[in-house]
Amino acid sequence: MNKKAKCKGCGKTFEKRLLSRKGYCRICAFERWQENARQMIEKKGEYYERWKEAHSAGLKRYLEKLKKGEK
Repeated sequence: MNKKAKCKGCGKTFEKRLLSRKGYCRICAFERWQENARQMIEKKGEYYERWKEAHSAGLKRYLEKLKKGEK
């Protein structure tokens, strides 16, 4: 009755309820979290660059709203 799904990281099969929303098992999710934290501290890497682009785009949208007088 429980659906099975493969982890996107290691490819092992788990019950779907044991995977994260993004489809990773706990071990792979923790490894991704560690890598993300390392890149944010070092300020270089794929995760950091993606965050930096999204952050600057969000700030630009916020500043445009302030110029228009919106909140």
